[in-house]
Amino acid sequence: MRLQLVRDARGDLGASTEFIRVFVNLYPVGIVFGEAGRDCPSTVDSAELVVSEAVLNDSAQLGYIDVQFYPSPDVDAFGCSFPTTVTMILTYRRRG
Repeated sequence: MRLQLVRDARGDLGASTEFIRVFVNLYPVGIVFGEAGRDCPSTVDSAELVVSEAVLNDSAQLGYIDVQFYPSPDVDAFGCSFPTTVTMILTYRRRG
């Protein structure tokens, strides 16, 4: 099993202290953007995160997958002339 999260974001994400924490069913699975992001880009920044099989197995026992994104305190929601946005594409692949 494999769960792949691809996020596109536009906003105040251009410093190492400006990032997005990603959780699956309240379990921390990673951090995206930070030094790889940009401040107020005209096109979206993209990041990919693969969630471990162990986290997926735990989620399967609950019967759902809830993905949460939490920006670091330094991300300014009003730091750009447009709204900050995050879009997620979730791909689930089963072995076999």
